[in-house]
Amino acid sequence: MKPDNCLAWGLSCSYDISSFWKVFLRSIRMQWLNIKWISMVCGMNLFIRCAAIFSLSATGTILMADPPAGADWKLVYEDNFDRPRAELDKDWNFRNANEWKALSSRWAENAVVENGVLKLLVKKEKRAGQNWTAASMWTKRRFKYGYFECRFKYAAASGINNAFWIAPSFTPLQEGATRFEVDINEGHYPDKISTNVHNWSDTWIDSTGAKRHKGWPQSFKLGPQRGSPFYSHNLDVSVPMSKIRISSNHPGIVRIAKIWALSQSKDGIYPDWIDEYSRDIYNDLTDFALNAKVVSFSGNYSKSKTTKPELAVDASVKTSWATQVSGEKFIELDLGGDKNVACIQFLNGWNDKNTWKSFIETYKIEYFSGGKWHTLVDVQPKPAEIDLSADFHTYGLLWTENELVFYFDSKPIRKFEHDFIRSRVPVLLSTIVAEWTGSVTDAADGKSMDVDYVRVWQKAGEEDNACDY
Repeated sequence: MKPDNCLAWGLSCSYDISSFWKVFLRSIRMQWLNIKWISMVCGMNLFIRCAAIFSLSATGTILMADPPAGADWKLVYEDNFDRPRAELDKDWNFRNANEWKALSSRWAENAVVENGVLKLLVKKEKRAGQNWTAASMWTKRRFKYGYFECRFKYAAASGINNAFWIAPSFTPLQEGATRFEVDINEGHYPDKISTNVHNWSDTWIDSTGAKRHKGWPQSFKLGPQRGSPFYSHNLDVSVPMSKIRISSNHPGIVRIAKIWALSQSKDGIYPDWIDEYSRDIYNDLTDFALNAKVVSFSGNYSKSKTTKPELAVDASVKTSWATQVSGEKFIELDLGGDKNVACIQFLNGWNDKNTWKSFIETYKIEYFSGGKWHTLVDVQPKPAEIDLSADFHTYGLLWTENELVFYFDSKPIRKFEHDFIRSRVPVLLSTIVAEWTGSVTDAADGKSMDVDYVRVWQKAGEEDNACDY
């Protein structure tokens, strides 16, 4: 528990409980505290305040959780990271190598302990042929079934995968056993929880020659979806312009399905593509962006023809230009000389069964007129309403012979039935820098996934499902 969280329940607290109270409460188990004794030592007022603090954070976050009710649970493993870093080597293995399909290598020295918190550091430094370093570690002890829980904060930057997971990584399996992976949370800043189940043994080769495997991902974005799939901006009067530039610093891929540069409307009303009843208005207007020349663009997500920038200016909205992941995204159009444009629109994101997803919030529209560039609109990002890097949260997994239940702050968020996740595996904690997690910028340098504790409970009588190797 950190001092800046001492305002639980509206109470002020000037006591430094960051290290002493963490060790004290854990060592004797809060549920066994003798209230009379602790009130004599610390004063009843301090005890009441600390009890409230250790129940909830200022945002209602559960700080010290228990496994789901309905079973006789036994705590079989616990690491609170309240010991010197060198002692972790007794219980944990560490990755020391580069990583394929990532921008970072991972090293033991990127895992450090400070004030009772494990920090999995991300650094911008060249090592083993990669430009970033991160950390990955896994328990020497292996487990089969039970309730697994970790309390941690995300690294406060996009492009970093904050992972708490179980898998037989770097450990042997019994003959005939399925190699699986369960990502209890692959968290992405600021508010995305990603739960994934992989069957790495059941593979096939697809039509492109790539090796595929079965996977069942499900993600949860806790904050509201900001932005819109459709943007329309009118000029006060039509303006002669020869070029248009649309750009965005969105932290991920931008997909633009269509750009319109429309002529003056007789009544000043312009169509809203999302509103299908207003689309007929397009028939009365000239679209100067249709088949316009793409002068320059920031990049493609793929080199295939299905994501080329010309798809943003064709007649179809069913195809789109998909940008690269990191850096500024932009596209510049040449309209073929000055055109009198009164309205600029664009459609972005992708349509999943008539629901638009992954649209952007931040963007800038510029036009070239009179020998210089002018800004029509410049929309800047707003602070995230939910930031999982700001406070500690608990992430859990109930693993039984036939079912997985994923938890966030002690509340179930997903259930998954299975028939193949049945081998003893270690618990893994890791960070990695990769574009599939979001845009990678220098803001990631020095950030860390901060871990308060890791715990594993098993049902009474099933403790033999944990073993040391």
